[in-house]
Amino acid sequence: MPTPMNVLLVDDNPEAIGMISSELRTAGYQVRTARDGEEGWARFRAERPDLVISDIRMPKETGLDLLRRIRGVSDLPVILLTAHAELHVAVAALREGASDFVRFPDEAAELLARVGRLLPERGNAEPDDAAMRWMRGDARAMSDARARVRALARLDVPVLVSGEPGSGRMNAVRALYELSATRAPLIEIGPAVRELPKRKSFAVLCELVQWSVDAQNHWAAALREGAGTKFARVVAVAEPSLAALVDRLEFRRDIWARFSRFRLDVPPLRACAQDIPSFAREALLDAARLLGRSVSGFTPGALESLRKRPWPGNLPELRDAMTQAVAYAQGPRIDRNDLDFAIETVIASRQESLANRRAAKQSADRDELVKLLTECRGNVAEIARRLDMTRGAVSYRLRKHGLTR
Repeated sequence: MPTPMNVLLVDDNPEAIGMISSELRTAGYQVRTARDGEEGWARFRAERPDLVISDIRMPKETGLDLLRRIRGVSDLPVILLTAHAELHVAVAALREGASDFVRFPDEAAELLARVGRLLPERGNAEPDDAAMRWMRGDARAMSDARARVRALARLDVPVLVSGEPGSGRMNAVRALYELSATRAPLIEIGPAVRELPKRKSFAVLCELVQWSVDAQNHWAAALREGAGTKFARVVAVAEPSLAALVDRLEFRRDIWARFSRFRLDVPPLRACAQDIPSFAREALLDAARLLGRSVSGFTPGALESLRKRPWPGNLPELRDAMTQAVAYAQGPRIDRNDLDFAIETVIASRQESLANRRAAKQSADRDELVKLLTECRGNVAEIARRLDMTRGAVSYRLRKHGLTR
């Protein structure tokens, strides 16, 4: 029989302690308790629980104080309990790194399910919710991302979905959409789109890193003017490099500030290494059916290579590699040589595609600046006014594109 998982419960209310402890113990968890954040921290250091549940408002040290201490040394799941009228505090807790929050006692019946979702290694934890079909995988990193989606779905706030291309960012958006209260249609808005939705929508601003100066300015104004009338909710999707673009004055800070307060990080495939063999086998069988080839598995050497590879292109790179490997396999199983050849072919193709995308964006940005220079007769102050940027930011962009005298 597996060892029961240990939950640390921190609350200054004896009735809450008794009620929650009873539910957790009945479900098979070991429970340790503390009466405030200071005692909770001492218990945490002494016993290293698998999960912490803490009230927010307590004497001596609050639940937020305890959360900050825990996050300094551990990423284990932390659920905070909040009163119905303290939603703003729960929002702050998510920014501090809380895994989830529960309005107590209003949502007391949901607490056990939330604990189970955050401890998937129990084997009974995560229910087969339809929305979670978009975010598959048994790795802890993906389980944490699913918990974050569930928490953010209950908040009516803008969200930045951040992750590498191919990591499944749009899958996370679809899960967030299906779990949200809104029934407005989901509309994806790419870098070239300028038209506002014709009806109130759940809008997804896609690939912010690729947005030109003109696109940023257009949608900065549209977000200000359409808030509450055109958008039921707005989510942005970007690569982790967006923060660096903001620091280099290549992306508008006001758009960044709107979305970055609530961030959902989608893990790359290399962070879910235990799931790679099953994803690869699934892609291999799909490719074998598509190409009409009798290839059905991997040699031990190929499996080892699959697990060790960092897969910078994530699932799309894995699927493309499986297609190439199946196409040129010399036997019924993919061996290490088949895999190495397939990966080299895919890498060459992806590098060329990435270079073309970067060149296209730089060209669009330069063309926009040339147009503005002509219209404003070289007046940097007027260009800055039109772009809603500082003169320093405009001067930096002009120098970057070789447009200064």
